[in-house]
Amino acid sequence: AYLGDVYCGQGRYEQAAEHHQQAIAVSREIGFPLGEALALTHLGDVHCGQGRYEQAAEHHQRALALCQAIGDRASEAHIRNSLGEAHRGSGQIDQARTQHSAAVTLAAGIGDYRELARAHHALARSNGGTPSSTPGPTSRL
Repeated sequence: AYLGDVYCGQGRYEQAAEHHQQAIAVSREIGFPLGEALALTHLGDVHCGQGRYEQAAEHHQRALALCQAIGDRASEAHIRNSLGEAHRGSGQIDQARTQHSAAVTLAAGIGDYRELARAHHALARSNGGTPSSTPGPTSRL
């Protein structure tokens, strides 16, 4: 999946998507739901970078369900922030705020200060703090 992140950062979205899709398939095949969730959210980041926010949100939603099923709160916080970015990009500001607020609660509860800072920054953008910023890939996982 990380090679996909490199391609995404270079704007090589088709190659990035291909690598993330391969990671999804392999993770499913070996029964590794966290790997599948992370690859799904990275694929969502690719779509976000392309301005395809609805597709991004779909991938993030699937990733979120997997993380919730396995109880991975750290990944859930990250994915909720990514889902919030997709919602903000598509103009669904209330949904974005809801996701970022949930990420604040999760990240604070587990002491993930990096994700907590990301959530607060995203809330500020969703509240008009930096209107010129556009959502895009912000992966750390």
